[in-house]
Amino acid sequence: MSVRSLNRKFLLIYTIICFTIVFSVSGKLSKQLQNSVDKYKEELPECSIKEYDNQIIDKWLSFNKIKAALSCLIKRLEEFPREGVSWVKLCEGFRRLDEDVNVIDSCFKHASKYEKVNLQGWHFLGPFVIGKTEIDGDSIFSFGNITEILRSRYTKKEFFSELVMKGTVSWKHIGQSKEGYIQIIPSVLWNDLVNTLGSMGVTEWQGMLVGHILVASDKKIVQMRCTGVHTVYINNIPVANDLYHRQQYWFNVPVKRGINHILLRVRSKVRFDTQCIVRILNEASLIAYPPHFLPDLLDGHILNGYIPLPVIYPSQEKSISIGKIKLKIIKQSYGRPLTISIRNQFSIVGGQITTLQLIVKTKDGNRVAEDCSKGNLKLTIKIADQTLNLELLCRNLDQSFVFTFVDHDDSIQQAAAIVPLNNCGLCSIVLTLHGTTVPPRNHADSYKRGDGKGDFIFGIENSFILAPSRHGAHNWEGPGSLTALTSLSEFEKLIKTLDFIHDKASSEHVIYAGHSMGGHGAWHLATHYPDKALGVIALAGWISKESYGDSNLFFVHDQSLDFTDPITKYFLEASIAENNVNRLVSNLHDIPIMVRVGSSDRTVHPFFSRKMLRLLKQHLLNVTYSEIKGKEHWWWDTWETNDGGATNDEELRKFTIAAASLDDIKCDSNKCNNEMPHSLYRKQTQTKFQIVVINPAGSGPVNGLHVLRQIIPMRETIIKVEKHETFTNISTKNAEKLRFSDEYFHHILYLDGNEVFTETLDTIKIKDFCFIDGKWERCLNDADKRNLNTLGPARRVAEHKFAIVLGTLSDSETLSLFQHMGVYLANQFFLTSDSYVPIIKDTDVNNYEGIIKLGSCQWSDAGVLSLAPISNKHGLNNRLALLLYATNMERLLDILSLASPTIPPMARSPFSNLIPDFIITNRDFRSTGHGSYDCTGFWDNDWRFRSHLVSCSHCTT
Repeated sequence: MSVRSLNRKFLLIYTIICFTIVFSVSGKLSKQLQNSVDKYKEELPECSIKEYDNQIIDKWLSFNKIKAALSCLIKRLEEFPREGVSWVKLCEGFRRLDEDVNVIDSCFKHASKYEKVNLQGWHFLGPFVIGKTEIDGDSIFSFGNITEILRSRYTKKEFFSELVMKGTVSWKHIGQSKEGYIQIIPSVLWNDLVNTLGSMGVTEWQGMLVGHILVASDKKIVQMRCTGVHTVYINNIPVANDLYHRQQYWFNVPVKRGINHILLRVRSKVRFDTQCIVRILNEASLIAYPPHFLPDLLDGHILNGYIPLPVIYPSQEKSISIGKIKLKIIKQSYGRPLTISIRNQFSIVGGQITTLQLIVKTKDGNRVAEDCSKGNLKLTIKIADQTLNLELLCRNLDQSFVFTFVDHDDSIQQAAAIVPLNNCGLCSIVLTLHGTTVPPRNHADSYKRGDGKGDFIFGIENSFILAPSRHGAHNWEGPGSLTALTSLSEFEKLIKTLDFIHDKASSEHVIYAGHSMGGHGAWHLATHYPDKALGVIALAGWISKESYGDSNLFFVHDQSLDFTDPITKYFLEASIAENNVNRLVSNLHDIPIMVRVGSSDRTVHPFFSRKMLRLLKQHLLNVTYSEIKGKEHWWWDTWETNDGGATNDEELRKFTIAAASLDDIKCDSNKCNNEMPHSLYRKQTQTKFQIVVINPAGSGPVNGLHVLRQIIPMRETIIKVEKHETFTNISTKNAEKLRFSDEYFHHILYLDGNEVFTETLDTIKIKDFCFIDGKWERCLNDADKRNLNTLGPARRVAEHKFAIVLGTLSDSETLSLFQHMGVYLANQFFLTSDSYVPIIKDTDVNNYEGIIKLGSCQWSDAGVLSLAPISNKHGLNNRLALLLYATNMERLLDILSLASPTIPPMARSPFSNLIPDFIITNRDFRSTGHGSYDCTGFWDNDWRFRSHLVSCSHCTT
């Protein structure tokens, strides 16, 4: 043997001995692990880089150059034997080389001594242009699948973007502070783009931020929080995160031992800031968070006593039954003893954030205390192993008060109210809707004025003030409007139970009012549910979100615009057309209307109020217009100090008091209900009017006439009514089913020129008429057709008490993925709209009016979202299901992403914008967005496919 060979062999033995000694000092390796390390040390070539570089190691691992990475990792660990990150990467390398499972286990066990979890390796690619809606294409995915895209971090590959000079961008390494903060400021000439294109919308961009989570042990629960993003993908599995930068919520991440890929689809305006941090929990125990809101005490009475308590059960796989959660009050500051219980009984799936609906009340149902002399009521509750302190404000009758109620979707919501200043017996309600981010109590308290003695008077003379609220960008449309309407009926019930309030509220006698977003809400509710209206007060309200400002531009800068069929755009827009209140103003006949705005308002320009004035005048409606010189979007003093300001000055009080009077009402609180004709609520002045309806499911009766079904769904229905002394003549367009109140049967009724009634009122049993074979007849047998409960679009499945359903017939791996997806959906509903959504098995659907179901289907490489009917206990198809199906997990993830919100202020709840009855996507979904819709549109009234109701230009079969 040569001297050189002896020296080389001696050097190798010496290195192995040193390596072993070093590892022994830092923690003894198992025999199997030691043998593997020694083997690779002897077999592998020397590390090819002079100075250790994590990015080079990551690159080699990404391109499966495992042995090159291992040689450098072993060398690194000789010098830094306690570096947990390098140990995890070494273990990952062993796994990819199919090393013995015992060696891999031993390696990760050793790595866990130094590092449990670590975030690193952040890279950013962008910015790219993006539209304002929830879904858009991303050109990155035109250049490869996700694996290829992630590998391009380590090459000089360029991508193309019209936002930057020379039109190309490439990956950049992004640093992260010790506290987890990441900041991205793209190098873009924003002012040049805005000025040249005339659009602030161009400042919104998208990009991709990727990194690693290194995990040494899978025996612990790993949670993550990335603020300002709605979704974090962990190994391609979506995990909901909080867009609103709330610091309290943590989210389970489905990690495995080794290297886990993190992907954030970044979306922001001008710059992006986030804080991404991880933590480890040793065990799964229920975590409770402070409630978002609480009910008040009013003169010692708890108002309904519902408390929505946010909780998470952080197990990765298991669930916990609410019935097993221990709950009690351990401390109460004063008053009669209170009891506490949980209203909703279900199982919380691991990782799900939801609400426990607590009910707090006295044992005998009486008030807690006689008055508020002892101040606010302080409670300490114990839930599981955690204690929480709650403080319920105690309010007097001359103040606003907050109550909680069960909403239309079975969630708990809140509203603030003020009692009338004068006795009015049966009193109307001013349903006043707040603007963006304004709390309900603050909005209710804006109905104040100075008393001339340095104090304030809250409320108005002859009407209750009611200010409901719900978290999220609902704009008082869809679920927001239903929350407002539910608050009316629940408030009426509550006031009836409070015997110390002598005036009672009528939910059928309403003045719709609101400011800013609430001004739009007033328009929306009044045009959709006018038969409740005594008046309308729209203050600085906009008409539609798509035409107001730049936060919801419709197909302007969207990448998907380059690939989307114009007819597809039509059906997407048709799904939200009912929110365009300017098209529905004719429904406001016989209703006094106040439109008011500041002349210097640049938040909601007077242009929108002036437009509504023009339209109202064109329809010869009763409108008062007031444009206050020099006033901006909000003000406290109109003409004098503390005179009531933007919502309650003398001009508005006079209008409200006049409209709110019930002196001429012909019914009392026991007889006024939804079936009462329009004419009982206010004097009739017009004998000729027009009714317009776009979606019957979101509209109530207009002047006692209710459109229940259309011939062509989601297209405009127009009803023209002419009343004469002895007959009424009605002409219809696109109406298939109508319901009439009794007033229409006092004389002859002509429908589209045909006499349909000659009997006396007493013989009328069926007041619904259907258009059958070209003529109108009494509806006798249409139970199988779609009705108000089963009409679309897709968002309506969540406008009832609903649940997410997981199938039980799949294999365990698929069921686990379905559970992650179900948790993702439920958490998005909670984070965007405070919704309470149980996740259940497909054997437990009978207790819910709507379900969202995950599953598989028969199409080739496609994803499907579709409404479908489900029967109730009587066998009638009277409930809705939303099916999320796909041929493979990649396509199902595409469909699931339809639930993702955009950024604030337009972060709507899942499936609530631009989703018709059904959508079929293809493999190009990620790159072309709406352009990948092979087929979309609406089912007909018999749940059948009709070519005139769909856009299916891309389908080949």
